[in-house]
Amino acid sequence: MFCLCPEGWAHWTPRFFEAIQTGCVPVLFPGDDGDSNELPFSRWVDYASFVVYVRPARIATLQATLHAVAADRAGLRRRQRALWKYRSMLDWTDTGPEGAFHTLLSEIAARRGL
Repeated sequence: MFCLCPEGWAHWTPRFFEAIQTGCVPVLFPGDDGDSNELPFSRWVDYASFVVYVRPARIATLQATLHAVAADRAGLRRRQRALWKYRSMLDWTDTGPEGAFHTLLSEIAARRGL
């Protein structure tokens, strides 16, 4: 149901993408500096619709936070549906028009104003 994705070399480490590919709601621990908290393809993917964010200062309440998210069955189903909606856009093994390679090309085109 939930996959903890602690920071590695970035806060969106491979653990984050692996969680998404397995259908597990990712739990991120964003820092306080806004720049490093930007997730890839945020122009195209509404991460807030499925990611659970827990500030490092709130780690002590992690269990209660996840219990509250799980207890809201309708909210949890919305998160899971959103995760599956965006899953293919972050899947590097999907070589079709919905895969991450296409998402990357769309991002490059948008940044270049094409």
